[in-house]
Amino acid sequence: MNIETVDNGHRKFLKGRAFLHNDLLGQFFPSSLQLRSETDATDFTFLTKRTQGTFCFIMSSTCSYCNYHPIESFVRHFPDFDYMLLLEGHQSFLEEVIDKNNFRFPIYSCNIVTINHSLRGIGVPWVLVLNGCGQIIGTGAFNTTMQIQMIAQPLIRTFYASREILDDI
Repeated sequence: MNIETVDNGHRKFLKGRAFLHNDLLGQFFPSSLQLRSETDATDFTFLTKRTQGTFCFIMSSTCSYCNYHPIESFVRHFPDFDYMLLLEGHQSFLEEVIDKNNFRFPIYSCNIVTINHSLRGIGVPWVLVLNGCGQIIGTGAFNTTMQIQMIAQPLIRTFYASREILDDI
């Protein structure tokens, strides 16, 4: 993070590219992604055949900011979308996350360093919002349901353009 202190005591931040991930916007999610260095690449071509869009959450067992409740709440509020989770951690941790949160979407075991080679500088907790063609139309860090909604606005507004759900947002 590039933080500079200004004379008036305020801090300037977001001056460097460390937190500017807009270079991912408009790019397509990789058709195959190396999730762990010791495994073959996983096929994700199915993401180009979705009609409603997909949310790809990226979390880690070692992340103290990774909170699964915002994901659970968002999925409940927006059940029409597809979801997947790239989760760094041991198999026992993955099973615990599945049991504890009752997630009903694909969860892939990954290594954050390995996937960063393809997804260029994402962190955890992170969400990638994909349209039905697999194109990234929203990306960012989150810790609340509202933050996920803000990142997902392009997809939500398009998908629910003529529906009453927009009144709740």
